[in-house]
Amino acid sequence: MRYMMVPVLSATLLLGSAAGASAAPTEERSPTRPENTLTNQTPWIYINYYITNFAVDVSVGAYDPDGSVAYLVVDFGDGATASVAGNEIITQHVYSSPGTYTITVTALDNVNGVSVERRTLWVTGRDST
Repeated sequence: MRYMMVPVLSATLLLGSAAGASAAPTEERSPTRPENTLTNQTPWIYINYYITNFAVDVSVGAYDPDGSVAYLVVDFGDGATASVAGNEIITQHVYSSPGTYTITVTALDNVNGVSVERRTLWVTGRDST
């Protein structure tokens, strides 16, 4: 059996060129950023709450100093959430058992700036904060 050495040629693949046509390599570009994100101020968030037994009354809001708040989401830390298109949520949530829970509020502004604020609650089954 005879073995024959075959030279290996390197090839360059040019994207975007038609078959058989020659084209210059494509220029690499940096990703573009959405407009105004370099100077965008993210929303300021406030969280007020009062606990009675297993129920927590929550007042959550956000303010955007250079635009508007588009969306708010409240995660109560036990799998339940509340959300609104706007800048304020006033609601009540009832926990099923005593424990430590973290309320997480996420605010999205009109140019996709995001802020997150958290509060830790100790739910004992009696009035507490």
